[in-house]
Amino acid sequence: MAKARWDLPAPNYEKDVNTTVRIYRNAITEVLSILETMATQGVADKTISKAQMNSVLNQLSIKLAEVDAESEVFVKAEIEKAFVEGQADTVLSIGEAKTMEEAIAMASMSELSTSSIDAMVADTFEDLLYANNKMKRESVKMVRSIVSEQLKTSSAMGQGRNFTKKAIRKRFNEEGNIAIVDKVGRKWKLDRYAEMVTRTKMHQAHTEGVRVEALERNVDLGIISSHGATDSCRHYEGQVISMNGTTPGFATYDELKRSNLIFHPNCKHRVTPIRDVSLLPASVRMKFEEGQKNADKLLKTAMKE
Repeated sequence: MAKARWDLPAPNYEKDVNTTVRIYRNAITEVLSILETMATQGVADKTISKAQMNSVLNQLSIKLAEVDAESEVFVKAEIEKAFVEGQADTVLSIGEAKTMEEAIAMASMSELSTSSIDAMVADTFEDLLYANNKMKRESVKMVRSIVSEQLKTSSAMGQGRNFTKKAIRKRFNEEGNIAIVDKVGRKWKLDRYAEMVTRTKMHQAHTEGVRVEALERNVDLGIISSHGATDSCRHYEGQVISMNGTTPGFATYDELKRSNLIFHPNCKHRVTPIRDVSLLPASVRMKFEEGQKNADKLLKTAMKE
């Protein structure tokens, strides 16, 4: 039996996040190119015809469908990878393997594991698909609005002035490139939203891999990573929690996630399984015990709101 390890290196998915950002940033560039072509035609013709508009809308639809297909393939591969790495970290942390390669080979590919991966993939792609469709709807609305404005304007007033590439780009950034509008009214551009979704979901997939594998091996307690958070997460760094809710007296992962105090969007905190609190080094155990009362109090308050 290998030695248990509670201080495994944190997963780093920034390379995967950057790949997703490139996929959507390239799509935005190509959408802008399509719109700028419309602008060039508009300057030449002094107006944009309905035929030109329909051509542009068709091109937008084709391009964004291609992005959906590309992101779906990428999401499936990367979410599965993060999940399996989480499973492997569980095997390593409780001392049942010596190397990552050995731990990955020992990961439980049970029905629970497979269904959890499928659910994470579907959930991630649904978020990205929604954002892509939102941008498509807003871009279509923008194009139709431009054409409508031009049809209402007399050719004597020089419609071409509104068809510069700069003007089209400005309108797209303000009206078309909107993936979501969040609860406080902030507008997220498609690439930024895709970045947040990918980072969040990959870390969640890793955590789900940890939790599922721990459940398969009858381990429930886990310690939250510490890396100098300054937001509400700081109160939970070093805290021991119940990963699957089977150990009384400990805050659960699901409770903490619902509270949004930690494990929120873009959160990089992880949970490392431990068989028992007594196995932790004295200094780590002391940090947990000193902070547990305050952490529980904050959680209770958040759950009441």
